[in-house]
Amino acid sequence: SPQEAMDRLFLSAVLTAVSEEPPSKQAPVLISTLFGKASKLSGGVGIKQTTWKKTAPFLESIGGCLDTREPKKGVMEVTGFNKGLAPDFDFVTAPLNDEDDVALGPAATKKGAGPVIISERRVRDKNVTFVDGLELWGFTKETQAELAKELRRKLSSSASVHERTG
Repeated sequence: SPQEAMDRLFLSAVLTAVSEEPPSKQAPVLISTLFGKASKLSGGVGIKQTTWKKTAPFLESIGGCLDTREPKKGVMEVTGFNKGLAPDFDFVTAPLNDEDDVALGPAATKKGAGPVIISERRVRDKNVTFVDGLELWGFTKETQAELAKELRRKLSSSASVHERTG
């Protein structure tokens, strides 16, 4: 699911960031700084977009691979990283670009039996983009509606799914 993909991406980005520059007791890293680096690596996915939502549940889920301390209330520092205790993760090498970001949303379920045709027209004095042929790639009306929802959210634009009439 898209949510699981975001969780996995954020987890991998955090573990990548901490493994690239391992913190120590002498040079701790604020958890907020670590999450900021992870968000940049993951193309903007932050802790709030994951199912963990907050630091404590996230730290519990990764099984003690990060050593932390709280020098004062509300300030969490990472003082060590034990890669042997870390869950399996994919090393994130660069921020995602817009093309990769689509993979977090609805995806084709089979190889297409025909082309996806994208055309633009003016309808009632507005620019409209039509996308035809998604059903040949395994998109059902429900997955097309989910894709439209993702486009509305990511592009701040109007998007809807309708049967083609002509």
